Amino acid sequence: MVIRPWKNESQLSEALRLGQKVQDAIRYDVGEWLSCSVGFGPSPFLAKVASDLQKPRGLSVVSPEDLPNKLYGLKLTDWPGIGKRMEARFHATGVFTSEEMYQLTMPAMRRIFGGIVGERWYRLIHGERVAMPPVKRWQIGHSNVLAPEFRTRNGAWSVACRLLEKAAERLRDDGYHCCRLSVSVEGLSRSRETGEENSWTKRVKFAPTNRTLTLLPTLR
Repeated sequence: MVIRPWKNESQLSEALRLGQKVQDAIRYDVGEWLSCSVGFGPSPFLAKVASDLQKPRGLSVVSPEDLPNKLYGLKLTDWPGIGKRMEARFHATGVFTSEEMYQLTMPAMRRIFGGIVGERWYRLIHGERVAMPPVKRWQIGHSNVLAPEFRTRNGAWSVACRLLEKAAERLRDDGYHCCRLSVSVEGLSRSRETGEENSWTKRVKFAPTNRTLTLLPTLR
């Protein structure tokens, strides 16, 4: 969740007090089991980065004066949006640290990310507010780890139906139709013969629909 403080909360001392108030409310009203880290920054992106600097229950600040030195200690995968594949792209160009990433030019970022996303990323890490394009969804999925009591044919079927119903409801809420259903099952143990994980996947294509009753026979 991202919020922009009011003018009377924009001073650092007041912002920190507000962040502490949020943490206290969660701890008192929900309990010790749910922690909350709060970060402050010149942009929503850097506020998110700040919230990850200290966990659990961190209360961290990244100010414009802190850039970029305060973030040099982050691993590349500490940045929201950089996973193992993106990290490998950086490594392929000789970039292994956040400090080296900050030394890249905007064109170099574009080459690593493969287009406009690199330019957007360059501006984000330098503290600019960047309007993000609307997300275009290509798939909707749900997963579930079967509890022991559901590890039967009927139990697994009931869980699959519930997952399908949730996915179809999201389709309708977002105004989408689907034309493919994919089901994957992964076992808890590995095959004795090959050592590979036990898994099964099936995909079926059909005319576009978002009706649960139409999708259920396909799921079966």
